Parts: sequence; structure tokens; C-alpha cells
Amino acid sequence: MENGMENGTYTRMLRISLNVSWKQHMPKQALYNGLPKVSEKIAMNRLRLAGHCVCHSEEVALQLVLWQPTGGHVNHGRRPTGYIDVIKGGTGLDNIVDIRTVMMERTLWKAIIKEAQSGDWPQ
Repeated sequence: MENGMENGTYTRMLRISLNVSWKQHMPKQALYNGLPKVSEKIAMNRLRLAGHCVCHSEEVALQLVLWQPTGGHVNHGRRPTGYIDVIKGGTGLDNIVDIRTVMMERTLWKAIIKEAQSGDWPQ
């Protein structure tokens, strides 16, 4: 799912599990009752996994987390959003070297993950 569709799906599932009809017009704040949005949870877990893979040099995924293809041909139009684009958007950094440096600083990376959890990070 993309573009926040997971939030809507989770809201519908939450309404069903709490036995709240959409006709009751219960606000989302009351429905969620302090639960984080699913999209925020997914973003936080993506950042956490990327940081884990970069910090552990013995992991095979280390070579893939910050990999950007350099060969091939370029298609016309907007290119598909890749994993590294999501990481760049989550950190607010544009340079892969800077992202790797921040990932190696454990306390700084945890702060970025915490910002992603609170939803205060740039889109």
C-alpha cells in the first residue's frame, strides 16, 4: 500500500474491532486513543532496520541498504520511489554519505527514529 492507504485500512479495521460504525462520526483522535498511525510505525521500522544493517558490517544487507544503481538506462517521467528515497525523506538528508555517517552515530540515529515515531520529521 502507498500514499497513506494503510492508515485508512487500519482505521476501518479499528472501527470494526471496537464495534464503532462510521455513521457514529467518532473522530479519529478518539478512535486511535493515543495509538500511532500505521504509516508512522512503518517509517520508524524502515529507519530502524536500515540503521541496524549499516551498523553491522557482517550483515549481507549492508551492501544493499544504501546502494544506488549507476548503470542502465533512464526512463522518461518520474522514476519510481526506491528504498533509498524513502530513507532520504525520513532523515531529511540528501547525501548518502551523510546518511551513513548519521546511522553510525547510534544516539543521533535513535533521535531520528524517535522523530519519525512522533511524526515530526520532514516528508
